[in-house]
Amino acid sequence: MGRKRGAKGRKDLDLPKDIGSLDGKDINEIAEKMGEKHQGNKTQVRKIYNDIKKIQVDWNAVENKEEEIQETISALNLVRPKLAYAAARKKDLGSLKKEIDDLIENLNEEVEDVENFFKLMESFIGYHRYFTEKR
Repeated sequence: MGRKRGAKGRKDLDLPKDIGSLDGKDINEIAEKMGEKHQGNKTQVRKIYNDIKKIQVDWNAVENKEEEIQETISALNLVRPKLAYAAARKKDLGSLKKEIDDLIENLNEEVEDVENFFKLMESFIGYHRYFTEKR
């Protein structure tokens, strides 16, 4: 019995509304599920992650993160149109677009939320690579 590899038949992930309350185990579990679900499209996924990583580098350079939260969330919101463009080009990226959109949209203006979002994306990219290479 083969597994379905396309986007059809894949169940949407139940993503938390409060990302700031996640611990390392929760982040790992979500990232692993996302990585397995969104195998393939290495180039497109890497482009999305690179955009997020640039924002993370700026975030990490700031001493007072409380003052930077709104600007960082605003910058992350500008990744959403790039996600839409990627999903329009590659239809099987639609559910990944929705999941990352939901995560960004539900970010609270708290340091923990932003930090956990970056941790989740970094963990996702690791699992994405693992499951893509494994297939």
